[in-house]
Amino acid sequence: MNKISFTGINNLYIGKKSRSSYGTYMTKDGNIKDGEKNNLDVLIKCDLSDDEQGKHLSEFQTVAKKVGLKTQLDYVGSKKPQHIELLAKHVEVPDDCNALSFTAFKINGTEVPADRKTLPLYTYMAKLTKDISGMDNSTKAQKKYADAVNSFVHEEAVYYIDNVM
Repeated sequence: MNKISFTGINNLYIGKKSRSSYGTYMTKDGNIKDGEKNNLDVLIKCDLSDDEQGKHLSEFQTVAKKVGLKTQLDYVGSKKPQHIELLAKHVEVPDDCNALSFTAFKINGTEVPADRKTLPLYTYMAKLTKDISGMDNSTKAQKKYADAVNSFVHEEAVYYIDNVM
């Protein structure tokens, strides 16, 4: 769904795909198990700009520079540097409270691993999804899935900080 926006976030599209599958997963204590997994993929596409209410494009480009020149080129598209596609692929096991849920993120087709170098991108993804869910012209469904991605970003960043750093 395309929306006209005056917030620096334009041509917003949010799509989701959910499915269940049987597969292998790891529990919090490191055991490997088999079982049903729920998969939720959320794709957020939009064009960023700078305006009176925010510097969305400049902020994204600044954050991308923080991860390094080579990586910056992977995250900021050369043909449409104002365009961002954020893909969140979330997996959880509904019947096992000890199973690790996780989300993998991609920006413009490039994976965003949770590490010290990319933490600024996690902060930006959280800000962008929060801004989208707060937009007046976002639909209820767009707000719901932007909030879901915001939650996934938070969970992955906290897991990295608590267990890896």
